[in-house]
Amino acid sequence: MREKLEWLKLIIPGLILTGLVVTQVLGAGPDLQEIPDRLIVQNEDTEKVDVPVTSTKPEAENTQKKKKEKKKAEKLSYNGPENGYKDGTYYGSATGYGGTIQVAVTIQDGKLTAVKIVSAASETPEFFARAKAVADWIVSAQSPNVDVVSGATYSSNGIINAVINALKQAGATGLANKSTTKASKPTVTRNPGPTKKPSNKKTVPKDAIYADGTFYGSGEGYGGSIKVKVVIKKEKIKEITIVSSAYETPEYFAKAKTILAVMKKKQTAEVDVVSGATYSSNGIIDAVREALNRSIEKQKEKAGKHKATPKPKPTVAPTKKPQPTSSTTEDTTEDGTKVVEKVTNYEKQVTGNATCYPDEDEDFRSYPISLLVNITGQKVTRTTTKDGQDTVEETNTYKVDTIIFTEKTKTLAAREGNWFYLKRAADGFGKYKGVFGQLLLPKEVEQVDVVSSATCSSVAILDAYKNAIEQIEK
Repeated sequence: MREKLEWLKLIIPGLILTGLVVTQVLGAGPDLQEIPDRLIVQNEDTEKVDVPVTSTKPEAENTQKKKKEKKKAEKLSYNGPENGYKDGTYYGSATGYGGTIQVAVTIQDGKLTAVKIVSAASETPEFFARAKAVADWIVSAQSPNVDVVSGATYSSNGIINAVINALKQAGATGLANKSTTKASKPTVTRNPGPTKKPSNKKTVPKDAIYADGTFYGSGEGYGGSIKVKVVIKKEKIKEITIVSSAYETPEYFAKAKTILAVMKKKQTAEVDVVSGATYSSNGIIDAVREALNRSIEKQKEKAGKHKATPKPKPTVAPTKKPQPTSSTTEDTTEDGTKVVEKVTNYEKQVTGNATCYPDEDEDFRSYPISLLVNITGQKVTRTTTKDGQDTVEETNTYKVDTIIFTEKTKTLAAREGNWFYLKRAADGFGKYKGVFGQLLLPKEVEQVDVVSSATCSSVAILDAYKNAIEQIEK
């Protein structure tokens, strides 16, 4: 009996150890369960095997697991589109090593320009970092038919299959070697991406007047929404800042942002897109349009409701130009000197011309302006005759009654987007008296003050007025 007890003492620890090993094998997770006859090192491809173990699973279950493993490693191959790709961004997903991989594939000018990993949360980081090289290979080859990365087969296949599923939406035709097992066909969702559609943002009028303040706008870019901030000071665009653009591709968006300086220089959102960054450019343009239109609406509110379109004035027959009136007086002094004085009263209109030049900001192009200056005057001719010799003296006094722009000047100023400032210079605003009003006081040209925020236009009006006066005094 003692010998049997001693024998049991020897074999019980071995039985316990064997039980523990079996328990660990049965609960070791998917890697050991998928390859029940081998122990493996941590490798995505499950290719490196060293230690054989005895399977505790039924043979039928082992066979089913091997089939599943084979199905997981299988990838699709792509024959190519017949009529080329359609431009846009397309999304596709497929099963990788640890779960679903989603990618965004960009087609521009009919070519595959980018493959971006959107999500791969369940992939093992160290292996997936290697597998991501496949994305660059696909772009370089213009095809998803590329090799997998050694040591990261499943993740590589997941990326390749996701790209193929995205390309199916871009006009791809024909898939070969497609797995017949439903489980290997991933569900794909399409993101409309930056499809070419007309902007729904109202364009900014050429002669727009901006209200001071800070205004925000948003537009749809390449990867999503773009938000901007526009600062207006003294009715001019002083600053345009990108507030958010989280989903834009950095290298392309950096190119697109160069239009901000162009917008500031031209004082409008109506500028050309940047070549190679069309969608991001359009997103910025739409966002700035929205901000500027909000500023314009605020300015209109401050100035009152939208002015009604004036009714056309009835055609009036032109009045006859008043003719000068004159009178002559004659007198003889005690010494026999004869004095004849002729007084002529007249009304006259003269045209003064000049050029309106922009300042260093070059907010507009230079253009010609013309003023119609209406005056009433009196010319006195005094002829003195003494000892048979005549002495003639002439004096000419006048008063400026009205100053107006020619219709051509109004048209040119509006075309250059400067009519608002030209009119402001002429009429003034707030505490600033207009140039026209100052000239009618009368006042010497050198004493006339220019109108704040309309300096260029004020100077042009004064130059045209000087030109008109020179003609009167000839």
